[in-house]
Amino acid sequence: MSSRLQEIRNHYKEIIATDPNIRNRMLAVVILLVLLIVLVMFSMQRGYSVLEQSGSQLMVFVAINVNIVLLAIVFYLIARNLLKLSYERRRHVLGVNLKTKLITSFIVLSLPAMGFHLFASYFIATNLESWLKGIKEN
Repeated sequence: MSSRLQEIRNHYKEIIATDPNIRNRMLAVVILLVLLIVLVMFSMQRGYSVLEQSGSQLMVFVAINVNIVLLAIVFYLIARNLLKLSYERRRHVLGVNLKTKLITSFIVLSLPAMGFHLFASYFIATNLESWLKGIKEN
Protein backbone atom coordinates (compact mmCIF):
# COMPACT_ATOMS: atom_id res chain seq x y z
CA MET A 1 0.00 0.00 0.00
CA SER A 2 2.83 2.39 0.84
CA SER A 3 4.53 1.77 -2.49
CA ARG A 4 1.30 2.59 -4.32
CA LEU A 5 1.03 5.87 -2.38
CA GLN A 6 4.65 6.68 -3.18
CA GLU A 7 3.99 5.97 -6.85
CA ILE A 8 0.97 8.28 -6.91
CA ARG A 9 2.97 11.00 -5.15
CA ASN A 10 5.83 10.74 -7.65
CA HIS A 11 3.37 10.83 -10.57
CA TYR A 12 1.74 13.93 -9.07
CA LYS A 13 5.14 15.65 -8.75
CA GLU A 14 5.94 14.85 -12.39
CA ILE A 15 2.65 16.33 -13.56
CA ILE A 16 3.18 19.53 -11.56
CA ALA A 17 6.76 19.83 -12.84
CA THR A 18 5.63 19.62 -16.47
CA ASP A 19 2.65 22.00 -16.26
CA PRO A 20 2.39 24.61 -13.47
CA ASN A 21 -1.21 25.46 -14.44
CA ILE A 22 -2.36 22.06 -13.21
CA ARG A 23 -1.31 22.99 -9.68
CA ASN A 24 -3.43 26.16 -9.85
CA ARG A 25 -6.41 24.24 -11.17
CA MET A 26 -6.10 21.59 -8.48
CA LEU A 27 -5.85 24.32 -5.86
CA ALA A 28 -9.02 25.96 -7.23
CA VAL A 29 -10.89 22.63 -7.11
CA VAL A 30 -9.75 22.00 -3.54
CA ILE A 31 -10.82 25.50 -2.48
CA LEU A 32 -14.25 25.03 -4.08
CA LEU A 33 -14.67 21.66 -2.36
CA VAL A 34 -13.70 23.17 0.99
CA LEU A 35 -16.18 26.00 0.39
CA LEU A 36 -18.92 23.49 -0.41
CA ILE A 37 -18.13 21.48 2.73
CA VAL A 38 -18.21 24.65 4.83
CA LEU A 39 -21.59 25.58 3.34
CA VAL A 40 -23.01 22.12 4.08
CA MET A 41 -21.65 22.19 7.64
CA PHE A 42 -23.07 25.69 8.17
CA SER A 43 -26.46 24.60 6.86
CA MET A 44 -26.47 21.51 9.07
CA GLN A 45 -25.54 23.64 12.07
CA ARG A 46 -28.46 25.95 11.34
CA GLY A 47 -30.82 22.98 11.39
CA TYR A 48 -31.05 22.10 7.71
CA SER A 49 -30.12 18.45 7.50
CA VAL A 50 -29.44 17.63 3.87
CA LEU A 51 -30.12 13.93 4.25
CA GLU A 52 -33.48 14.33 6.00
CA GLN A 53 -34.97 16.89 3.65
CA SER A 54 -37.51 16.19 0.99
CA GLY A 55 -36.55 16.52 -2.66
CA SER A 56 -37.94 20.04 -3.04
CA GLN A 57 -36.14 21.42 0.00
CA LEU A 58 -32.96 19.72 -1.11
CA MET A 59 -33.32 21.36 -4.52
CA VAL A 60 -33.60 24.82 -2.91
CA PHE A 61 -30.60 24.05 -0.68
CA VAL A 62 -28.47 22.98 -3.65
CA ALA A 63 -29.57 25.98 -5.73
CA ILE A 64 -28.63 28.45 -3.00
CA ASN A 65 -25.25 26.82 -2.41
CA VAL A 66 -24.48 26.73 -6.14
CA ASN A 67 -25.30 30.44 -6.32
CA ILE A 68 -22.92 31.15 -3.44
CA VAL A 69 -20.13 29.18 -5.11
CA LEU A 70 -20.69 30.98 -8.43
CA LEU A 71 -20.56 34.37 -6.71
CA ALA A 72 -17.34 33.33 -4.98
CA ILE A 73 -15.88 32.46 -8.39
CA VAL A 74 -16.84 35.88 -9.80
CA PHE A 75 -15.25 37.64 -6.81
CA TYR A 76 -12.14 35.51 -7.29
CA LEU A 77 -11.95 36.47 -10.97
CA ILE A 78 -12.31 40.16 -10.16
CA ALA A 79 -9.63 40.03 -7.45
CA ARG A 80 -7.25 38.03 -9.64
CA ASN A 81 -7.66 40.42 -12.58
CA LEU A 82 -7.07 43.44 -10.35
CA LEU A 83 -3.94 41.92 -8.84
CA LYS A 84 -2.57 40.97 -12.26
CA LEU A 85 -3.35 44.45 -13.53
CA SER A 86 -1.52 46.14 -10.66
CA TYR A 87 1.48 43.87 -11.23
CA GLU A 88 1.52 44.66 -14.95
CA ARG A 89 1.18 48.41 -14.26
CA ARG A 90 4.26 48.31 -12.04
CA ARG A 91 6.16 46.41 -14.77
CA HIS A 92 4.97 48.83 -17.50
CA VAL A 93 3.75 46.01 -19.73
CA LEU A 94 2.70 46.96 -23.23
CA GLY A 95 -1.09 47.26 -23.60
CA VAL A 96 -1.83 47.78 -19.92
CA ASN A 97 -4.10 50.76 -20.64
CA LEU A 98 -6.34 48.66 -22.86
CA LYS A 99 -6.38 45.90 -20.26
CA THR A 100 -7.34 48.47 -17.61
CA LYS A 101 -10.31 49.55 -19.70
CA LEU A 102 -11.36 45.94 -20.29
CA ILE A 103 -11.15 45.00 -16.61
CA THR A 104 -12.99 48.17 -15.59
CA SER A 105 -15.81 47.37 -18.00
CA PHE A 106 -15.88 43.77 -16.72
CA ILE A 107 -16.28 44.99 -13.15
CA VAL A 108 -18.84 47.64 -14.08
CA LEU A 109 -20.93 45.06 -15.92
CA SER A 110 -20.50 42.20 -13.45
CA LEU A 111 -21.42 44.03 -10.23
CA PRO A 112 -24.99 44.92 -11.28
CA ALA A 113 -25.36 41.42 -12.69
CA MET A 114 -24.29 39.96 -9.36
CA GLY A 115 -26.79 42.17 -7.54
CA PHE A 116 -29.53 41.04 -9.88
CA HIS A 117 -28.38 37.45 -9.42
CA LEU A 118 -28.60 37.73 -5.62
CA PHE A 119 -32.04 39.30 -5.79
CA ALA A 120 -33.31 36.70 -8.25
CA SER A 121 -31.91 33.75 -6.28
CA TYR A 122 -33.48 35.07 -3.06
CA PHE A 123 -36.79 35.71 -4.82
CA ILE A 124 -36.85 32.27 -6.43
CA ALA A 125 -35.83 30.48 -3.22
CA THR A 126 -38.51 32.13 -1.09
CA ASN A 127 -41.26 31.72 -3.69
CA LEU A 128 -40.27 28.16 -4.53
CA GLU A 129 -40.37 27.26 -0.85
CA SER A 130 -43.82 28.78 -0.39
CA TRP A 131 -45.17 27.12 -3.55
CA LEU A 132 -43.82 23.73 -2.56
CA LYS A 133 -45.26 24.07 0.96
CA GLY A 134 -48.62 24.75 -0.64
CA ILE A 135 -48.33 21.57 -2.72
CA LYS A 136 -47.45 19.47 0.33
CA GLU A 137 -50.47 20.70 2.27
CA ASN A 138 -52.92 19.67 -0.49
